[in-house]
Amino acid sequence: RGPGPLFPMPIYEEKLVSPLALRFTQDYVRSTFRDGRDMEATITAIEARPLDCEGYDVLLAAPFPAIEVLRWRPRRSRAEHGAATAADDGEQWFSFDNRRLYCLQRAAVGLWPKRAAVAVEVLYRDTGDMRRKMDSSTLGRSVNLRHCTDIVYGTWCWREALAARGRAWGRAQPGATDEDCLAAARVTADESKAIDELHDAPAEPGSLQAIL
Repeated sequence: RGPGPLFPMPIYEEKLVSPLALRFTQDYVRSTFRDGRDMEATITAIEARPLDCEGYDVLLAAPFPAIEVLRWRPRRSRAEHGAATAADDGEQWFSFDNRRLYCLQRAAVGLWPKRAAVAVEVLYRDTGDMRRKMDSSTLGRSVNLRHCTDIVYGTWCWREALAARGRAWGRAQPGATDEDCLAAARVTADESKAIDELHDAPAEPGSLQAIL
């Protein structure tokens, strides 16, 4: 048996992706983080910084750590009539960090039709957590919002949120502008990209990568 690699394989890569191309893994998120911070206040603290990167206009800078994402193909537990079936969406990008993802999607929708990107940690493989913890009944397309009392007060779906603002998320939608279509094309492209097709995240100022 030969010697192992000189450097261990990384467990993730830092990449850029539209937060609207990411899906939830849970049916519910609470309105506060574990440390007591309110999600609404957190959303207002997210900054949109200019981004010099093909396909994006702004980079979302959030007051929390980067979310972890994984490309995975879920299986729907129950179809419309109760029969188990494979999901028809194929592989998609999912995150366990559902509250943070919700905040990022809210910020991105507020900036539409600007094409927002976020730096994420893309995991190379699932250790079994995804299959065990995934309980979204909508394959991650939406998430229910509830207070700490477990009372549901709303449902979030970014496409429905855009429609409520009078914006379109695709050429087939009524009133779609060229800017809407360009932004929607960015989301669709990121939804289908493999890890090596995503743009590398920019290095933080002062980091070793930035110095090199």
